[in-house]
Amino acid sequence: MFYSILYDRYVSANHGSHFSELISVQEGDVVTGSNILDAKSGVWNITCSAPGRKSSVLSFKPVPGAWPTAYHVLEAYGVTNTCNLYPSAGSVNFTNVKVSFDSKPVTPIKWQFDTQTAGCGEHTTADTQGDQVSIHFNTN
Repeated sequence: MFYSILYDRYVSANHGSHFSELISVQEGDVVTGSNILDAKSGVWNITCSAPGRKSSVLSFKPVPGAWPTAYHVLEAYGVTNTCNLYPSAGSVNFTNVKVSFDSKPVTPIKWQFDTQTAGCGEHTTADTQGDQVSIHFNTN
């Protein structure tokens, strides 16, 4: 089964949104990405790739004063009562997550979890360092 993913986006109620290109992946593909701020220009360079698939790149300069927040998001539209549309693995996993501020690593990374709809048992877990995050769901 193919899934379209939107790797990254910047959304602000006051400043609009910027989206990376949609790319198609298959269950089991390993998607690698990075979000890097060029401190001199103030431009975010966001990349996403999966072996054998098209890469996606988004570069933009946020509006000054916008409040930046990092998220891991699984946006699954129309899945609330159709759990078998989720990948059969039962989770989407983010591994080797690194966050730094002013070139200094943030450790441990402290995530806040939020589930808008838990129709398929959606919930999130993270290890104590915050560098392994999993979004879980039921597939039946």
